[in-house]
Amino acid sequence: MKSRFIRFSCMVVAFIIIISGTAVGIENRIISDVVGIFRKINVASNEEVRGSAVAIFGDVNVRGKVDGDAVAIFGNVSIDGVVTGNAVSLFGGISLTNKGKIVGDAVQILGDGISEEVGSSIGGARLSIGSLNRLGLPGFSALFLLIFIYTIIKLIIGYILSVIALLIFPQRFHNMADSVFVEVGRKFLIGIMIVIGFYVLVTMLVMVVLGIPFVLLLTPLMMVLGFTGNTAVRLAIGNKIGLKFGKNWSQLTALTIGTLAYGIIDLTIIGKSFIFLAKAIGIGAVIDSKAGEIITLPKMGFVPVNRNEDENHMDLKKKE
Repeated sequence: MKSRFIRFSCMVVAFIIIISGTAVGIENRIISDVVGIFRKINVASNEEVRGSAVAIFGDVNVRGKVDGDAVAIFGNVSIDGVVTGNAVSLFGGISLTNKGKIVGDAVQILGDGISEEVGSSIGGARLSIGSLNRLGLPGFSALFLLIFIYTIIKLIIGYILSVIALLIFPQRFHNMADSVFVEVGRKFLIGIMIVIGFYVLVTMLVMVVLGIPFVLLLTPLMMVLGFTGNTAVRLAIGNKIGLKFGKNWSQLTALTIGTLAYGIIDLTIIGKSFIFLAKAIGIGAVIDSKAGEIITLPKMGFVPVNRNEDENHMDLKKKE
């Protein structure tokens, strides 16, 4: 009888210990760093993150405690608990309930701003850069708006510079534009080899202290080469569109039409791949035509430009 009582007592004590341990585990669930991609991170009221909670393309909801930073990229940070570090939201917003507490800083960049209920607290600084809360735009919309604005500004500046370059070197750009759609594959290979070679060379030069001045020299040269190639491609596109409609546009009109078409393509995500290819072809056309010194004729190879011979030929025609 005693043995049965002892066994029963031991079973009851063991059961109580197991239940107590489970309850303690539920009340104080401790986890390490949490990283989520394309998903939300929820820190429950009975959870403590010993580290940082980071969400990429997702939200971070803190009802318990984060013993580190709470970071959301393309998402929001909602705090109904405690964050002992900083709360950061890129292309999103930060919101605190009356129980929310941030020991460190609250940093919000390009999104919904920082909202606080009465009773919440932020121990550090409040920094909100480019808040689009007034426009009511979520993070993704804010990003696309910025890309759109950047593309438009880049397009306008590029067009103005292209007009100036076209006025200074009309014949050269005419020759380069004529060569863009001749042997496209060859020009693409030339352009892509130059682009890849540039980045490889710059990477090698940066590793050496003496190579930095060469990097400072090569970078603007590559920018000028890319700009020239883009201008030639835009002019060539404008000429192509004009031919399809049976129009013989001037260079300025062709450049304007080509720039508009170029810009519409550049505004789409898929179109940016086309723009990269077009830029490589344009760079290849610049190099292949020796910056417009050579006229490219379809199926006839390359014919050097000699303005004196052209003028003499015109004079002979007039005399005849």
